[in-house]
Amino acid sequence: MKIVQAGGQTCNQFWIYSNYIADALENETYIVILSPDISIKDYPNLLKSDHVKFPLYSKFLCSILGYKFYILFLQKVFANKYSLKFYKIIFRLLPFVSFIEARMGMYKSKFQLIQKENIKFLFSPDSVVITAVDNYFVSIKRKIDLIVGVHIRRGDYKEWMNGKYYYSDEEYHKVMLQMQKLFPNSNISFFISSNENIDITYFEGCSCFIMPESSACKDLYGLSISDYIIGPPSSFSGWASFRGDVPLYIMSNSTTDIKLDNFRNIQDYWSLKKNEEVQM
Repeated sequence: MKIVQAGGQTCNQFWIYSNYIADALENETYIVILSPDISIKDYPNLLKSDHVKFPLYSKFLCSILGYKFYILFLQKVFANKYSLKFYKIIFRLLPFVSFIEARMGMYKSKFQLIQKENIKFLFSPDSVVITAVDNYFVSIKRKIDLIVGVHIRRGDYKEWMNGKYYYSDEEYHKVMLQMQKLFPNSNISFFISSNENIDITYFEGCSCFIMPESSACKDLYGLSISDYIIGPPSSFSGWASFRGDVPLYIMSNSTTDIKLDNFRNIQDYWSLKKNEEVQM
């Protein structure tokens, strides 16, 4: 039995766990996750899987204590630096149990692509999310030819790597206008996904929309059903590309003219990384 604790935010954890889950699926075993991510309620297939166990997750306690409070409690108690050190010691004494404190890029399963469809199923959002996003995208598609997802990631990117990938609205706008030139005979609408409020009226000359009652889960799924994705190096847009087989353009140099050859389907964390550090 493997107890795996992944570090980082939601999509970092998705990338990490997907490798260990691929092994479990291939070998008909399971992994144990003591401290689930805050988004776990949005992914019911993962909660119900025979190949992933969440022994400390309790819907009853979530209803009594409050979902967010209980998940954060589990993280603080079972995923702090002291408990992780304790696990490394205690699980060495138990036969047939291994504890892995996993990080991005630490382990690559040879079964990840073989098990991709099963992984996609496990990481499918709740049906309510899928229905809401699918219906909204269908209504957009009635009027346009292509939906291009734009992941505007700022927040901690202002400090990360000295703001190397902290792009302004103007820089995103420039890439969007270039994207339209690649499809002169097509009507394009840009789906704006962001961790902050964005004024889509700024992007003059571009048809844009955001998801009503937006959430990280809705935005992630929306990017995964777009026709193309544009964004900075991020495991969030990378996971959307992986899950939906959507070509992704990684903005590593905002002055470079965009070309269709710059888009690639992300198949794993290593193809996403491509000599760059990657954030959630």
